[in-house]
Amino acid sequence: VMAVTAMAVYTGPATPIWSVLVIGAVFGLANLPTVSTWAGFGMALRGFLAQRSLPGIFRSTVPDAPIPFDAACLVLDTMGELRDLYAAATVAHVGVDHNVLEPLGFGKPVTVGIGWNTTYPSYPVYRLLMDTRTLLEATTADQLASTWLDLIDNAERYRSNVQAIGQTLANARGAVARHLALLTPLLPQQTN
Repeated sequence: VMAVTAMAVYTGPATPIWSVLVIGAVFGLANLPTVSTWAGFGMALRGFLAQRSLPGIFRSTVPDAPIPFDAACLVLDTMGELRDLYAAATVAHVGVDHNVLEPLGFGKPVTVGIGWNTTYPSYPVYRLLMDTRTLLEATTADQLASTWLDLIDNAERYRSNVQAIGQTLANARGAVARHLALLTPLLPQQTN
């Protein structure tokens, strides 16, 4: 989308080839630091997993086939697959300032960390779900492991959490209708 927009806005009709080359060079220079950073993080993560003898698989290196059973860690380094994994998961952990509604929409218990940014669009949803105790806070690796194991091993706690998720999401539905009801008296009346 960005490339198409750049081509439409910045290419000159007098020198289209030169314009395309300049735009391509700018995009290349702008993306080089980002791609390099991601590649560096990927290499560091591989080393981290190897030091701990954790067989890890990067999704981009696996064809569309079942993940090997001995994989202790699946690194999602591709776009558009997280939703499918939330659907298949038993429990999910969502990083700070990210969308907690995706796994909750599948009825999955969700753990989160602390430090959410109050200016991010996801914060009001996070705050509502924390206030209703729908999200489970885990601030350390031990807490995360303990919470997940408790949910996985305790069917009643799991069922209770899933029911609470359903009730909280049901109570939050209808935001458009509520906003429309508040705004309708303020809008000019249409006459025929």
